[in-house]
Amino acid sequence: MSANYYDILGVSNNATKSDIKNAYRKRALLYHPDRNKSQEAHQKFVEIKAAYEVLSDDTKRWWYDQKLVNTQFQDATFYQPGPQTTSYKRPPGYYRKYYRRQKKSYTRKAYILAIFFIIALGLIAFLIPYSLLRWSAIKYYENGVYEYYRHQYLSAYDEFSLSIKDFSPCKSEAYTMMSKISALHYERYPYAISLTEKGLNEYPNDSIRAELLFLKGYSLMQEKNYMEAELVFNDINADSHLSDSSRHMEGLIRALFYKDYDTGRLYFANLINRSPERDNSRYYLAYCQQKLDLHEEALTNYNILLRNNYMPGATHYHKAISLHAIGHKEAACESLLSAMDFNVSEAASLYKLYCHADSVRAEN
Repeated sequence: MSANYYDILGVSNNATKSDIKNAYRKRALLYHPDRNKSQEAHQKFVEIKAAYEVLSDDTKRWWYDQKLVNTQFQDATFYQPGPQTTSYKRPPGYYRKYYRRQKKSYTRKAYILAIFFIIALGLIAFLIPYSLLRWSAIKYYENGVYEYYRHQYLSAYDEFSLSIKDFSPCKSEAYTMMSKISALHYERYPYAISLTEKGLNEYPNDSIRAELLFLKGYSLMQEKNYMEAELVFNDINADSHLSDSSRHMEGLIRALFYKDYDTGRLYFANLINRSPERDNSRYYLAYCQQKLDLHEEALTNYNILLRNNYMPGATHYHKAISLHAIGHKEAACESLLSAMDFNVSEAASLYKLYCHADSVRAEN
């Protein structure tokens, strides 16, 4: 082919479809066999028609442009002018195979950018669900706290159980609250023990760990597993905010369950020396002193408790026992009468035993 299709139509390689169409009309009118009777008019008209069919179609034009820029395909015949080229044909197989063998090469910068893009895409794919899980867990925990302080313990328990998810930042806190509900509000001590152990496996901070240990020890006490409860209370750090409470519970185990009043007295005395305002420890200190026949010391502590108005009924009752033990029977009867005013049932029977003269009043 001596001239390409652009030359045949008289247009440039970047001509628009409109330019190609106008050029085709002019050339077709010029060389149409009905108007031009010259010998070369027919051949020219065929070439013009073939050129227009290729250049007016975007796909055919693209293939034709590729043929022009790749000299190795100059022998391709699928666009040769003439009647045989009036319909489009698929490119030959070797043309497609050639482009399949061509490996695109990228710069080092392009590879680095692609790697960073893949890493960023992976991080986004991970961080979005991770953030959603953390956010939902925190929301459930906050709802649980709200329900707990509204005394809606079952609803609070359900919310806390939903907050225990993968990637949750508040697992140990949720286990603590669930243990508290189970032990303190529903007295389900075995389940509370199981929950505290799960919370301890989440590696909580010192404050949460101390609270979980305290709840576990308390639940073990209620299950009458005093030896293990004492070990759990002893495991609470001395600098914890629950250290004094755990020492108090150890003293209770020693005094009430092992009847080791001397060791219990030491526990409670140490707590009073550290915090004189701990009336609950002072009460059991006086109780241990009474059991050890240290009635004068016990009376001193009972009087302090009465001034602080701490459990006045029980305090009057135990004070009467110590007063009677040291021979102050009239004072003991007065304390028993005060205990009876607070509906301490044991005071009435003891009043009959100590105070025969006023037994009628005790019955009334």
